[in-house]
Amino acid sequence: MDPKNPLEVVQEIARTVDGKIEEVGLFDDHGFAIMSFDLPVDHWLYQNNPEPPPAPLLMGTDSPLREPLAKAIREAGKYAIRATTNSGKIDDYDPDAFLRNLVVGILGYWTPDGRSSL
Repeated sequence: MDPKNPLEVVQEIARTVDGKIEEVGLFDDHGFAIMSFDLPVDHWLYQNNPEPPPAPLLMGTDSPLREPLAKAIREAGKYAIRATTNSGKIDDYDPDAFLRNLVVGILGYWTPDGRSSL
């Protein structure tokens, strides 16, 4: 089997997903590529908003837990936006990555103790 040039492989992937290659390079002796492409037309982002909102933790303003939880969720949301956008440097980001980062911001990393393994 004839090995392919890594750049040709990345270009082939970009063509397959109708994507645009933003950057290709080496970091720590590892190759990387950054590519952008449109979300599929049936992506959840394009669905109409449900009414009422899902509110799995529904609580009214009478609950003493509402304000501390709202504050914690806002902080987790800020973390998720910073993590997803590389601290505001990326404005074309994946909404699914944002949701994964929001879960990490609220519950911690996907590790046995919720902490980073680094």
